[in-house]
Amino acid sequence: MAWNGNTWQTSSGADESSVVSEPGRFDRARTVFVVHGRNKAAREGVFSFLRALGLHPIEWAEALAGTGHGAPYVGEVLDSIMFSGQAIIVLLTPDEVAYLLPEHADNELDPAVRPAAQARPNVMFEAGMALAKFPTQTVLVRMGDLRTFTDLDGRHVVRLDNSPQQRLMLAQRLKAIGCDVDMGGKDWLSAGDLTPPKGPDLSSAAAERPASPDAVSDGTARSGVQVLTDELELTRCVVVRATGGDFTVHGEATNTSTRQISAFLKATYYDANRVIIGTASGVVNQLNPNATKTFSLVTLDDVTGYADFSVQVDTVI
Repeated sequence: MAWNGNTWQTSSGADESSVVSEPGRFDRARTVFVVHGRNKAAREGVFSFLRALGLHPIEWAEALAGTGHGAPYVGEVLDSIMFSGQAIIVLLTPDEVAYLLPEHADNELDPAVRPAAQARPNVMFEAGMALAKFPTQTVLVRMGDLRTFTDLDGRHVVRLDNSPQQRLMLAQRLKAIGCDVDMGGKDWLSAGDLTPPKGPDLSSAAAERPASPDAVSDGTARSGVQVLTDELELTRCVVVRATGGDFTVHGEATNTSTRQISAFLKATYYDANRVIIGTASGVVNQLNPNATKTFSLVTLDDVTGYADFSVQVDTVI
């Protein structure tokens, strides 16, 4: 049995789409196309996991080559492969570091100027095309800590790891869109290493990026503060002070639960003796499951010279 770029073929050359369904055969309901970046370990882990579910993953590059065109239009390729496959899986991994140049920032507090790990541009482009043409058949899978593009806000993203819960979530998502998923055995609970990649070192990237002309880091802040609750994860928390202005904690909030939530956040500033010298608060509204949003907590207190800060989840509703 081999993939010819449009459908599975038997050794005799017969089009497999015309073969009567039988156990073990490669068919449309078990064929999934995978868009991925440069992380080979993540790719291999996901492919092994999919095969353990009885599915047959096809490389996105292999699907492109199967068209027979040197530079096929991606939308045209999508139409072709979705005729022979049931789903498109977009695997988002932290393959590179990117940040917005300060001169293009919306204002001095724009969080986009901070270096962040993200997926490869071609992966994001192909994800956008897949979502535009086949939104119900496209499954977004995120492995590791990375900044996603804004068009994904509000869309369900599977945060895949080695846990049985996340493996089951992806399997159920594929089954819900028509894939012939086999969860009869237990191999799928351990097949493939789905450990989220750590991603690149952001500290070196932060040191190399141009300084913003309108904002400065206070210098005493500890970047990367992380807070984890049962339903919410706060990451990349850092204090930025507008030149001669207010202090603001910027960060990212990720909903790790299975329901939509809103959260009240609080930041606290301390002096060298751990005495509280100022606070800030804010809200993250209507955060969908597995979605990530940025937040900003501005303090009106004078916390100049603070020695440390913390961020807490006050209330989740």
